[in-house]
Amino acid sequence: MSDATVVVTMTENVTGLRLAVSLNSDLSSPIYAGPEDTVGRVARFDVSGLAAGTQYYYGVELDGELLTKKIGKLKTKPAASFKFAFASCNSSGSDSAVFDAIVAEDPDFFIHVGDLHYEDISSADIALFNDAFNVTLASGPGRLFSNVATHYIFDDHDYGPNDSDGTFVGRAQSVEAYRQRVPHPTLEEAGPDGAIYHSFEVGRCVFIMTDLRSRASPKGATDDASKTMMGATQKAWFKDLLSDPANAGKFFFWCSSRVFTTTTIAGHDSWAGFTTERTEIADHIKANCLGRIAILTGDRHQLGIDDGTNSDYATGGGGPVPVFMAAPLDRATNTHGSGTFSEGVSSGQGQYGIVEVTDSGGSTITIDMTGTNTAGATLATLQLTPDLS
Repeated sequence: MSDATVVVTMTENVTGLRLAVSLNSDLSSPIYAGPEDTVGRVARFDVSGLAAGTQYYYGVELDGELLTKKIGKLKTKPAASFKFAFASCNSSGSDSAVFDAIVAEDPDFFIHVGDLHYEDISSADIALFNDAFNVTLASGPGRLFSNVATHYIFDDHDYGPNDSDGTFVGRAQSVEAYRQRVPHPTLEEAGPDGAIYHSFEVGRCVFIMTDLRSRASPKGATDDASKTMMGATQKAWFKDLLSDPANAGKFFFWCSSRVFTTTTIAGHDSWAGFTTERTEIADHIKANCLGRIAILTGDRHQLGIDDGTNSDYATGGGGPVPVFMAAPLDRATNTHGSGTFSEGVSSGQGQYGIVEVTDSGGSTITIDMTGTNTAGATLATLQLTPDLS
């Protein structure tokens, strides 16, 4: 069995509302779920008992009337093989055709790895964060999210101002808005202003969604053991996931909103300016899950795939980690630092990644990575065959 979370925003305060979920596009023979939480015009629904790997349709019932003008759809998590899309970086209110192109790929789910909008909010006003979500959901991303199950983690422009970190005055309001407006699994930190990192599993794969903003040190801090993107609590959780014996037979996809593959640049906002922590993480990967992890990233406004040749930051080497960077959905090209990708780098708008995991139950799985764009061009490819035995 499987479950799903749906967040609905109405035009007025939420009362007398239920979510209808059906196998049929006309919402006939639905099951119903009441809201788990409501805040103003926003209602969150958790639906359980759904069949795995199955297409469902959903809509809302208001005061006993089923509203069919806008019907969403989602697929529940498959039990083994699956396909997903991911990308980052789109302008506020973008109506780009890239969102429709991703829907047409028919992925099981989509991952947005940051910069969902570019409002660069600099104050502690939660209304501004909610307004930004409203603009986003009324445009191209909203079409995508209402047709494909989506996981999302913020980066700087959608968390706060450019290059924002844990000192941002609106940190609490930003993470509270995320909790209210974004469907997500259980977050690891409780409370309205807790960091938003979390994980979820699909088949034999673990997806790790890290929050690299709300607990991060300023980029200009001295690059030593005290400088961090994750913060001590999140980093301990992250490392524990990778070394947990219960995860020994699983593959990890680490969703890192900040660029991982880049040469050292003092004071840079990417991992290039957090090299002490990057080496610490690389050493932990090398010791615990080498060959069973890949990094999904964006932010750089380019698309590239590296087989690990240029992404080995472990002490003394010997710790290559494949990296797949997919951006921008709809922003001008901006390299955000240097970095080499073995399978090449592509610049241009409307770029995104497709990952297909084929799992027949044996000791190995096959992971096919393809970088593409709105025109359907193949920009970069890489196949991994990790041993999970």
